[in-house]
Amino acid sequence: MCGIIGINSKELFTTKWAFERLKRLEYRGYDSYGYFDGQDLIKEIGHIKIHEKKDKVKSAILHTRWATHGGVTRQNAHPHKSNNKKVTIIHNGIINNYQELKDEFIKKGHKFFGQTDSEVAAHYIEEKLKEKSMKEV
Repeated sequence: MCGIIGINSKELFTTKWAFERLKRLEYRGYDSYGYFDGQDLIKEIGHIKIHEKKDKVKSAILHTRWATHGGVTRQNAHPHKSNNKKVTIIHNGIINNYQELKDEFIKKGHKFFGQTDSEVAAHYIEEKLKEKSMKEV
C-alpha cells in the first residue's frame, strides 16, 4: 500500500506545502517516502519530515511507501528513475513478473539500485520509449 500525490500547478508552490499534503497520506505507508520536482529527488526512511527548499516549483510527485517487495531502505523508496534518468515514476501495486523483466533489462545493460518491483516500471517505460512516443506508451 502507498500514498501518491501528483501536482501540476499554474502557480508556484513550496516543498513545505507539498510535504504537508503528503503527511496527510502517511497512514497509507510509513516505511519510507519520496519527492521529485524535476530537479530535486528526496528519498527518506521512516515517518515523513517536512522538507523545505528555497525555490518554489510548479510540479512534483510524492510517495509514501508501505514495503511489499524489497526491504525498508532509501534505495527502495520511491520515486524511481530509469537507467537513462529521463523517466521518474512512483507506483502503487504489484508487478508479478518484475524479476523476469529486471533480468531482461540487466542483460541490456540497465543498472538497478533497489529490490522493488516498482523500480522495474521506470526501466520498462524507458525501453518502450525507444519504440513509441510517450503518448503511445
